[in-house]
Amino acid sequence: MKESNLVTLGRRNFLSKVMSVCAVSCFGTGKVLCMNPKITKNLMQPEKHKFDTEIPDMKLTPRVLLRFQNQNFIKFARFLELELGKEKMLELVKKSATHELLKFGKMQAKQFGKNDLKAYTAQFKGPRMQSAITYKTIEDTDKVFEIEVAECLVAAVFLQAKAADIGYASVCWGDYAWAEGFNPKIKLIRSKTLMQGDAYCNHKYVLEE
Repeated sequence: MKESNLVTLGRRNFLSKVMSVCAVSCFGTGKVLCMNPKITKNLMQPEKHKFDTEIPDMKLTPRVLLRFQNQNFIKFARFLELELGKEKMLELVKKSATHELLKFGKMQAKQFGKNDLKAYTAQFKGPRMQSAITYKTIEDTDKVFEIEVAECLVAAVFLQAKAADIGYASVCWGDYAWAEGFNPKIKLIRSKTLMQGDAYCNHKYVLEE
């Protein structure tokens, strides 16, 4: 996915806000701020991470929502593991992910009306993907799109549920089929994933001749 859009309140910004309030106080008008606990509270607290910011009209954060959406799936996968064994369970989950994401990629290409690399990777720059991942762009051309993903909501949720194996099989594994479905010439090259415990995901999409 590109440049990190992770929102943090750095030490310098924090000090500048506090100093601004102090400067106003010296002139007497700062008393108004000090008398309003809501304003001073907002100045003193850092902004919430995007994964933990409530979705408008839902009163749920993306992290809580995704956890809720996947809890039954994780339980079912663990049930299959008890019945069939872990290897067979993961094989079935990967097979399902490949089937669904291949179909999804084809559907998207048809909807977009084009299936070049730029059309595919434009999704990584949209608000939906931006709200779920934090990444920096290494290369972005008509032939290559390479990013390092430092944060992933899906990985965070599955890791917290101690279900990284299921998360990799159901989500990360399907990334290859998703690209192939969109355009058989788009190849994903990746050796690291957050889901598997690496420090980042190194996605590299290449449009082959």
